[in-house]
Amino acid sequence: MFVRDIMTPDPVTVHQDDSMEFAKKCLSFAHVRHLPVVDDRGFLMGLVTHRDLLEAATRTVPGPITAKSLMRRDIRTVTPATDVRRAIQEMLEHKYGCLPVIEHGKVVGIVTEADFLKLVRSLLAIDPARNI
Repeated sequence: MFVRDIMTPDPVTVHQDDSMEFAKKCLSFAHVRHLPVVDDRGFLMGLVTHRDLLEAATRTVPGPITAKSLMRRDIRTVTPATDVRRAIQEMLEHKYGCLPVIEHGKVVGIVTEADFLKLVRSLLAIDPARNI
């Protein structure tokens, strides 16, 4: 099984010059906790998380806070052809909540803890309508 089989394709992204307020609205509207940050060509620049935004809200800095100033740059990525086991290992080893999925430098998806839980649910044949 590969990342392409479980990833969320075409995730919500923000541009590196977008404001913190816009990023917050994107998270809320899309009901997600991770936003890949892209440049004008759609290339991955970094990642902004819900936690990053919460921490930034407590800081006092002059001027507008942009996604570029908040983003984490030292992130690991996977490709659609990455083996799911390798992606799981990366997330566990580094305590990541997600991995952006990149193809030719551009974001084509994201794989999150929730995607892995959905996989487990399907493997265990758990009916989501039942209360377990």
